[in-house]
Amino acid sequence: MKKALATPFASAVLAASMVSPCAALVGGTSRHWAALQNPSSQAEQEREQQNEVKTFTGTIAKSHGNFVLQESTVGGTYGLDDQKTASNYEGKKVVVTGTYDSDSKMIHVQKIEELA
Repeated sequence: MKKALATPFASAVLAASMVSPCAALVGGTSRHWAALQNPSSQAEQEREQQNEVKTFTGTIAKSHGNFVLQESTVGGTYGLDDQKTASNYEGKKVVVTGTYDSDSKMIHVQKIEELA
């Protein structure tokens, strides 16, 4: 009789232990699938950061026939998409406000102001 009572109990424990890992797998898979469907990927986050308006400080110089910003804090050189406005500040220390495109290493200029 003891053996007969233990068998249904053992079966219930065994069944419960099999359901739990399966439920976790299904839950994990659906979370993974949802992450794949989520449009906010790393590339999209980088594009959003590139669209942030920032300020860059440096000197306007000419390089290979184009005006560039030689940035003073990190020493980088950035192209400027507004060559006409940049030409008014050649050789001067300026603050450029705009968005940065890391693919082309270009600042999309909103304004340029000379530093005092």
